[in-house]
Amino acid sequence: MDPITSAIIAALAAGVTAGLTDTAKKLISDLYNTIKEKIGKKHGKDSKAIKAINDLESEPDFAPYQSGLQQRVNELKLDKDSELISLATKLLSIIQESQSKANLQTIQNVYGNGNAVAGTGGTATINVQQTKPRRRKTR
Repeated sequence: MDPITSAIIAALAAGVTAGLTDTAKKLISDLYNTIKEKIGKKHGKDSKAIKAINDLESEPDFAPYQSGLQQRVNELKLDKDSELISLATKLLSIIQESQSKANLQTIQNVYGNGNAVAGTGGTATINVQQTKPRRRKTR
């Protein structure tokens, strides 16, 4: 699949992905809209490519809409447009980076008395258990 179609599909999927920061969502949205605007300026706002993108926006997981966009990209040779390819590559890179950060999980084991650890925006739970003191051996 060409980078433009891949980027558009990934951006639509990322738009509903939980865990992305607001900054990442805005950046993805801005780049996505820039790609769509560039296609509209070059081929018309009523072009078949824009219609294919709009169809895909309504059902991002619908395979016929995905292949329809792929066909329009090939038909209009959008996959040969260096500006669109550059934007699409950047968009894909940001999506991949954002999703890898969103899926990051940190597990910390802390030993001691009264410790609490929480990541950014996280919560911490403290479980306190009394332990019996060790008896010293007498000689």
